[in-house]
Amino acid sequence: MKQELSSISSSQKSQSKVDKDQCPRDPETAKPASGSHQKVQSLDIPQFELTVGQMGENLTVELAKLIANDAFDGKISIPGLGEIDWAKLTKEVEPPTDPKDREQTEVQYASGSTKGVTRLTLSGNNVFKFPDFSVKPELPPVDPRSFLSQMINTPPNGAIPYYVGPPLCGVTAAFDSLLHPGSHLSEVYPSAKGISSPYHHAGEMLSGTAFHREDGNMRSCNLTLYGRKLFMLIWKDHSAKFEAFIRTHFGQKECDQAIRHHSVLISPERLQEEGIGFSIHIAGPGEMIVTAPGQYHAVVNLTRCFAISINFLLPGEELRYEGLDLCGFQGAADQGADAQVAAESRGADAQVAAESQRGKRHLEVESESESESDLPTAKKPKVELTQLLADNVTGKQAIFRFFDLVLASRSCDAPSKSELKKSQTDIQGTDELKKARALHELNRFFGGKSNITMFYHLLSQIAFAETVDDMTKRSDRLLAGGDQLAQLLLHMGQKVTVESRKRLQNELSSPRKWIQIIGPYDGIQCFLPFGGQKREVTVRQCLGLNQGDIATFHDFLRMKPFLKELCEIGREFQASIWSCKEFPTHQWESQAIDRETVSIEELVKLLKPLL
Repeated sequence: MKQELSSISSSQKSQSKVDKDQCPRDPETAKPASGSHQKVQSLDIPQFELTVGQMGENLTVELAKLIANDAFDGKISIPGLGEIDWAKLTKEVEPPTDPKDREQTEVQYASGSTKGVTRLTLSGNNVFKFPDFSVKPELPPVDPRSFLSQMINTPPNGAIPYYVGPPLCGVTAAFDSLLHPGSHLSEVYPSAKGISSPYHHAGEMLSGTAFHREDGNMRSCNLTLYGRKLFMLIWKDHSAKFEAFIRTHFGQKECDQAIRHHSVLISPERLQEEGIGFSIHIAGPGEMIVTAPGQYHAVVNLTRCFAISINFLLPGEELRYEGLDLCGFQGAADQGADAQVAAESRGADAQVAAESQRGKRHLEVESESESESDLPTAKKPKVELTQLLADNVTGKQAIFRFFDLVLASRSCDAPSKSELKKSQTDIQGTDELKKARALHELNRFFGGKSNITMFYHLLSQIAFAETVDDMTKRSDRLLAGGDQLAQLLLHMGQKVTVESRKRLQNELSSPRKWIQIIGPYDGIQCFLPFGGQKREVTVRQCLGLNQGDIATFHDFLRMKPFLKELCEIGREFQASIWSCKEFPTHQWESQAIDRETVSIEELVKLLKPLL
């Protein structure tokens, strides 16, 4: 179905304004398309078509012909596609049973500190809400570009349903068969979801996917069947400039999917300001968008939307495995390479020879690679470490951990309480040297005996580092060689030597990192995981975060709906510890709670003191 919505191409030439009449570019080469003397067409009507008969197993051959055309801009119309029985689809869809297929069921936005940039991430809730496609979609915005910019500058609140995963019923089978990955990917990854078999994209208005590119040298095609989707495609010859912009504002990540990990949407105006060339396409029912290898792109659903997608390679292209191991996907690279060897081997003897050459390590990798977790990142959404940490400290399990921590503090052993009581006078006093010494002694007393003593150890570590840093800020010398540090060492009964200074600096290293991680969200440390459960960030991983990671973590935290309430009760709990006063009884302690069925909203209500 063709539509009358604007296509926008944008670039900014160095030391000049954007040429509004800049012609579309071939996404393969980023060179101006043929007829470049003409102005951009005002209607986003595809210049290229495929028939239904040219799809399926013929798809990649036909796509190769279109892509070879200098005027190809990435958009294709497929007339006569037919209609899905949307009422039947909506009725027959069943929630995915495989936990791996529930990793993307909702997305959420969060405004950041960078102008013209918002974050679009998985919500982490894994709540499955399939849109109702039996009703007509909303009317798309008249001006998609202005709509997109406004949405990025003032992003919506709350989680938005957006299922991305394998088909959930057979109603779409005839349409799924229209997409094909090409012969090479079919051989290398014969059963990889979303790579050699289609993925479904079913979302409500404003759901979408942040900027990313496909793995390796794979291409992608996305066929819309219901509603309207907006695609932003970065021109290939502007990839380096785009990557440099991301590095400057969000830090470097050593990964082939570094841009994907940052989870950003960037407004057209900001891209123009940075001189980054891009195109915008609107795809409606029966229209398909094709991306080139390594081409960065983002998607926003302008209405309730349903689409199918697949990765593909053109005839004669072979999958490159460079970079697939940088996110922990070495197994995928090995599996693909081994499958390629097997596919090229003709005859049993050749196949046996190939097996023997792989050796023990490759055989072990193959046995592990049978799980979906070892497939490339392109169609398996990976929750980044910083997002996982934000989920860890604000989700249901975080609140349960806090409940357990409070209960443990009530029944804490006598020596621990005695040690806290003994240190109280110095800790609450004004003599910073005495306070630092008392906190240092608490550090040495508490260790990893239990979660509560580990927590006390963390609190005393952080308080010790804060006290030392406060002392040295008032000194007119640097900490590395200042008198304050020497006085502290002497006050703790230690000689002032190069080695003792170094030891003290090492002791301060970890708590200083914790101070940075906590940032302005004091109290959230009461909800930190200790890495003992599945999908919990470990202490080592936390301490390995760099400044860019920490900023990203804070961005993820800001979007959490109950962050304020959690930080408040966390600060209250810490205050009770340092004052050696009993923490007030709260409503959750007076009720029986079913930890499986209770909602996080109900848990937050129970954080109030018992009257």
